[in-house]
Amino acid sequence: MASTIAELHRSVLQGTDKDLSLFAADGSRFALTFADVIAESAPHIYLSALPFSPPSSHVHKRYRDQFPRTIKVIHEDGVKWPAMRFSIPTNYAVYSISIHPDGKRVATGTSGSDAVVISVTTGETLCQLGGHGSTVRTVAYSPSGKRIATGRVERLRGLDCANCERRMRR
Repeated sequence: MASTIAELHRSVLQGTDKDLSLFAADGSRFALTFADVIAESAPHIYLSALPFSPPSSHVHKRYRDQFPRTIKVIHEDGVKWPAMRFSIPTNYAVYSISIHPDGKRVATGTSGSDAVVISVTTGETLCQLGGHGSTVRTVAYSPSGKRIATGRVERLRGLDCANCERRMRR
């Protein structure tokens, strides 16, 4: 849903209707911010998402009064959309992240014994780089993005990203 709204927003930007473009951009931000809640239960668009959206947002202004019997949230003045655009749940504590030079994936060092490469777009685990034996405290991509350096308390490793590259091409 969010990608469809974002595509609409891009196509509208080519046109001349500024209000429609702003509404599409705001709708995209609404969908991104509340995607997890809405995915669990569509009625939460009205029950949770709309009341918690910033009062200055175009979506809030357009639809809030149509749902007078939902909760009222008292917002501070100047409340805007949250800075966080997305989150990716993990099974372990994350100690370190490194963003791939192409911006499409991140490598994480975790309390598990693996470094994990995750797609930023889908949240899918692209590959697990195992064999560390304990918590991976640090992780970093090489400037070319072809290698990952990982470290734990007593050991550093250099790993080839070829397996992750093959998985990204599928």
